[in-house]
Amino acid sequence: MIDEEKLKINRAKQTLISSERDQKIKNEIDARLKDIHDDLDFNLPVTSETMNKSVDLPSAQRLTKRLHALDGFKSVDILKHLSKRNDFNQLVAEEYVKLFNFQGDTLDRALRKFVKQFTIIGEAQARERILHFFAARYLDCNPTTFTSVDSCHMLTCAIMLLNTDLHDRKITNKMTFQQFSDNLHELNDGNDFSKDLLKSLFNAINDEQLISET
Repeated sequence: MIDEEKLKINRAKQTLISSERDQKIKNEIDARLKDIHDDLDFNLPVTSETMNKSVDLPSAQRLTKRLHALDGFKSVDILKHLSKRNDFNQLVAEEYVKLFNFQGDTLDRALRKFVKQFTIIGEAQARERILHFFAARYLDCNPTTFTSVDSCHMLTCAIMLLNTDLHDRKITNKMTFQQFSDNLHELNDGNDFSKDLLKSLFNAINDEQLISET
């Protein structure tokens, strides 16, 4: 009888520890989304409109093709080249995303194509910078889907965080659709994203993990 009571107490402790750990992770995810939103105006990637015109475009395009073909590079090296905040590497990132055709793709399908090509690991801000280029390219291919690149970028980052929450084995209390939706409240250029859009994205990520996500 005493052993049964001890077992119940131990199970209760384990449940409490698991819940506290899950809540901590969810708080970190929520805080990261807010940080991304706050950083948008101050930490955007350089684009061809703002960068130094003396940057060597042919050299950037040659490096882009080698990166995309993994010619002399490993998949884990690509993010380092695309996320550096100098004019040359930012031009490489801009040219790199042009090699992808996302026309007619849902956002999750386009993201799967993108992260399948290389290993998107490393510092959070580096990942978010290259995802901004992804968002810009997605909007180029599907101009009527989002009101701005920032809006698409915010939702893309949210999908990556959702993927971690739903498929990380260490997280036992998985994010619900309502939590996913609440985290994105008014982050669509001050408005809410369509519930239908969020539901379809949530279900897609829940059903199938993103490839090459850490």
